Amino acid sequence: MDTEEEAPQKTSTFLDLRANEAAFNASQGFPSNYIRTTKYTILTFLPLNLWEQFHRLSNVYFLVSMIVALIPGVSPIFPITSILPLVFVLTVGAIKDAVEDHGRYKADRAANSVPMYVLRGGVLEQVRTQDVTSGDIVFVEKGQVFPADLLLLSSSGREGQCYVETSNLDGETNLKLRQAAHVTVEYDNVEKLNRLKMRVEFEEPNEHLHEFKGRISVQVSEVVSGHPLPGSAGGPVGEGTKGEEKKEGEKDPSAAGDSSEHTSESAEGHGEHKRSFRRRRSSRKGLGMGGGGEGEGEGENIHEKHASLNETHLLLRGSSLRNTKWVYGFALYTGTDTKIFKNLKPKAHKFSALEHRLNQFVLFIFVLQQIACIFCSGMSVWFQKKTARDSFYLEGYNDYNDWELFVRNFLTFFVLFNVMIPISLFVSLELVRVAQALFMMWDDEMRHRGKRMIAKTSSLNDELARIEWVFSDKTGTLTENIMEFVKCSVIGHVHNETTCPGQLGQLALSQDSRIGKNTRDMMHDFLLCMLLCHDVVPEVDASSGVLLYESQSPDETALTEAARANGYELLQRSAEGLHVRIGGREMLYPVLAKLEFNADRKRMSIVTRENGGHGRLVLYTKGADSIMYERLSGENTDYVKNEVDDNLGMFAREGLRTLVLGKRYLKEKEFHSWLKRFHEAESSLEDRKMKVDAVCEQLEHSLTLLGCTAIEDKLQPEVPETIHYLLEAGVSVWVLTGDKRETAVNIAFSSKLLDSSTKVIHVAAKTSAECGEQIRKYIREFVPNGDSILSLREEIAKGYLDRSELKRKKRLLEHLLKQNSQHVKEGTKVHESSSLPPEDGSGSGSGSGSGSGSGSGSRNGNARVGLVINGVSLQYALEDHLDDFVELSLACHCAICCRITPLQKALVVHLVEKRTNKIGLAIGDGANDVSMIQEAKVGIGIIGVEGTQAARASDYAIPQFRHLRRLLMVHGRYSYLRSGDLILYSFYKNMIVMFCQLFYTFYNGFTGQTLFDSWILLFYNMVFTALPPLILGIFEKDCPEEEIDRYPQVYRRYHDGVTCNWLQFWKYMGFSLVHSALVFFPLVSLFDEDAFVSNGRTSGIWFQGTMIVTILISIALLKNGIDTRSWTILNHIGIWGSFATYLGFLYWYSSLPSLMAQGNMYFIVQVMFSTPKFYMIFVLCVVGVLLVDMIYKYIQWQFFPVDWQLVLEKLELAKESKKTRESLESSHPSVI
Repeated sequence: MDTEEEAPQKTSTFLDLRANEAAFNASQGFPSNYIRTTKYTILTFLPLNLWEQFHRLSNVYFLVSMIVALIPGVSPIFPITSILPLVFVLTVGAIKDAVEDHGRYKADRAANSVPMYVLRGGVLEQVRTQDVTSGDIVFVEKGQVFPADLLLLSSSGREGQCYVETSNLDGETNLKLRQAAHVTVEYDNVEKLNRLKMRVEFEEPNEHLHEFKGRISVQVSEVVSGHPLPGSAGGPVGEGTKGEEKKEGEKDPSAAGDSSEHTSESAEGHGEHKRSFRRRRSSRKGLGMGGGGEGEGEGENIHEKHASLNETHLLLRGSSLRNTKWVYGFALYTGTDTKIFKNLKPKAHKFSALEHRLNQFVLFIFVLQQIACIFCSGMSVWFQKKTARDSFYLEGYNDYNDWELFVRNFLTFFVLFNVMIPISLFVSLELVRVAQALFMMWDDEMRHRGKRMIAKTSSLNDELARIEWVFSDKTGTLTENIMEFVKCSVIGHVHNETTCPGQLGQLALSQDSRIGKNTRDMMHDFLLCMLLCHDVVPEVDASSGVLLYESQSPDETALTEAARANGYELLQRSAEGLHVRIGGREMLYPVLAKLEFNADRKRMSIVTRENGGHGRLVLYTKGADSIMYERLSGENTDYVKNEVDDNLGMFAREGLRTLVLGKRYLKEKEFHSWLKRFHEAESSLEDRKMKVDAVCEQLEHSLTLLGCTAIEDKLQPEVPETIHYLLEAGVSVWVLTGDKRETAVNIAFSSKLLDSSTKVIHVAAKTSAECGEQIRKYIREFVPNGDSILSLREEIAKGYLDRSELKRKKRLLEHLLKQNSQHVKEGTKVHESSSLPPEDGSGSGSGSGSGSGSGSGSRNGNARVGLVINGVSLQYALEDHLDDFVELSLACHCAICCRITPLQKALVVHLVEKRTNKIGLAIGDGANDVSMIQEAKVGIGIIGVEGTQAARASDYAIPQFRHLRRLLMVHGRYSYLRSGDLILYSFYKNMIVMFCQLFYTFYNGFTGQTLFDSWILLFYNMVFTALPPLILGIFEKDCPEEEIDRYPQVYRRYHDGVTCNWLQFWKYMGFSLVHSALVFFPLVSLFDEDAFVSNGRTSGIWFQGTMIVTILISIALLKNGIDTRSWTILNHIGIWGSFATYLGFLYWYSSLPSLMAQGNMYFIVQVMFSTPKFYMIFVLCVVGVLLVDMIYKYIQWQFFPVDWQLVLEKLELAKESKKTRESLESSHPSVI
């Protein structure tokens, strides 16, 4: 609300702009309006991108390897083959970054080039958005996006009102009302705006979308004759006269184009007036917009109007004008100062556990490589001493001393063994993850009402398979967030709107003498409170002509719709107040003051007058029962309070959302005194929110209880089935909500989070000590070794133990805690339930409710334990009893935290993830869930009714909660399986080549001679074995989707990362060692006489190396086939196509006498393929090596099967049984 105030002294923390003073505004140092979100420019792309890519240790490693390979006389392979792999990886990464940045550039260019009209030189001039500057007056038409953060000056709407849509900012699609300050409403055309003398003081740029503080001062001049000017005597400041009121939507003829007809004379006069104004400005301290002088006769009466500014006066860049033909705005924040730009903060990059494991593998391989290099270099020195120095044909080898030879050969082996780290793996993993994310978004089973799942990142795909904790909001996440008014309680009597629609309004407006006047008045006030106390905006649908209600809160819309159904209809919202129709009679209720709702106040109030603005002052208030009951008058009868309180409990147990309504009559003197303090608080430039809340407290007391409302928010489809599946899959589910305990518990039972077999324990305390006692009580009862843990903690905390005893106690405590961490997966002990304690903490029992649906059962078949804790107790637990609360939480399969704040939600998520070292997932749909979503390892947003704030902040966004089941169990599980197989196979295929190379060093005197041709070695990774692992990483499945859905236990297997752990890594390393040995040593023994070729010619090193690498490529490709669990045509193309590509390249390459100054391979392949021994050895080696794999897989499947293998066997048995039955039916129908 704006009001006239004395001009403040200027403070250094606030900015200053003035209308029609471009020179002054330019001197203030505001940024341009050009928005740039790109990371690179044409000049900076190459250096910056290379700098970013070399932050990856793998790229640094290959860069060092490339540099070493370029040292003359060091590299055993052709140097360019060490350069090309790194160039390929860097090029792929650069192309990816360039494409992403080019998309940002196009978006920036489009946003900066939008044409806008700005008042310059006395006329409206069309400029690009990027040319708008702070202090410009901007003309915006319906449908346009605001080019900067503008102060609303005037509009085509009544009293300077307009409607905006802020979906680009906060995701909310509902229209919001914005109001011009009353001191600028009349400046609604170019002519008036050219005369505007205005100064705006406002806060420095920040990211808060829903907060703004400022002050506006407008100079008003009037021509007077024969009287002293008001400024000389210090008389009252005049208000000035308003122009004739416009009809809504009618634009002044002098606006826009008409303003160009101003003559130079008028412009000159305007300039002279401006200079006069500047001369007077210094006569008034601080504000700089001075008052008048003294004297009589004809002159100007110059005075100022002031008003405070808040967020309702601000039009933010990125939002758009709706339902209003045009507005004039004054540019405050531009470019990087705008709130939308301040909110463009990159999300912190989240690394998956698989990435950390991959880094560990790479580090291990690097250490292994260094050990191999050191060993081989040392052996080369030994070879020089023992053999080379005595061999005349190795004369050049003796030119180095021991240390020189060691260093030279170390570098040689460093290049030779760099194949141990698969450089192609990092590119392949990125491509695979992108493909996995696309599969998620293309999945029609995760689609609802045209909305598809959105993957905001692909780096966490595999984390979806390892979720052990799910933290969920309730409203809009588990429920539809489509509110329906179903019941209410008025003076203790329950009215059911679903069975008797409109009856409450009929009774309130009835003249039946059988209904007491007091009862009718209470019903009337109850409905009036529903009708007036809200922020709903009425809007007529253009196509149907139906009056619709828009609001940021679905609850408010439901209440207003219910009031209309009872004959109390909201028609229009204007600056004058609320236009309503009650019982067919239209009237206007002025809004004299509005006390806004916020998360701290948890209530909203308005001040109006009874009887359509002609009666007594009255305050209407609605809010949460815990807040409202503290502010009720002692005059309320205990009967009514008790009845309403009982009804609140009944509504909550039915899972309904409740609000309490109240009113209070105000005295004129009291209200005006309060209103002055309220305006002062609103006008404050420091701590405005805190001061406004404090002033509101002074009015909202001694309320008369009117009753309570009950709104139904139905569960989304398949929520019970989804939660049941998660619990069976070993996932702990926590519901974090701000609702009442009874409401939250009822929803938990209906969603199968709790059931009749669940042991429900409650923590509801009034004090920290009581909270700690309740937690410790349940630890003794439900936590294994609970008494011992508490005793040890108590002894350690007292500090009287000596050092050795203290260490012993701490080790024992750590041992017990580790045992309990494992015990969580195996089940917890439970006892018989008792009754439910009251929510206010007067009791601390435990109990289990009754609910519909079958129980989920515990992880180990025992009864499950569910924890229910309220916000006050949770705060005590987090601040004073953290360790004990964590231990109790780990013993529970599910938990419900009610009456908690958004910050507490984030703290709970952080606490559980940090203390358990497990992966958690947070899911929500509203702005109050954003902190929780960003805190969790994996954040899921629901694309819901409350907007897209949560979806924007999330890692993945899904239309409904039920889609979480498929996202985790199918896509997450497959992604982890595929990425893990890709990583392990990539190491395997590189290590079989490296081991052969290592074995060969023992035969060549540790000289660093390579066994394989450089070009074949280069394309081995990049081409010949690149496609099969890609296909494996994109399309692999271990068991059908239907079976995963049928058996939740198969999801639990991946919680500990069994697919890609050190055991699996060592298994693949073992296979690579055995396979390379089974290939290398038999072949080397055949070349002892070196007469392998049938015509008696010698074969040579390149013949041997080519034969070995051909067999290795065949084994690597067929190993991929053996590891594939689900074959498709693409697997065949990948394996056989890769082998055909290798053979084609090999034949072409060996046909060239020289390639890049090398002729090693000339005619080698033709000779090899013409030798019959080659085919015999090829078959024996390939079959013999793969036979080892087949034997291992057979033993594992038969004697140590895992869950998915058992599922497949069960599926095959079912198919065989079905075939047998069908065969019997066809052959012996009479028997069947």
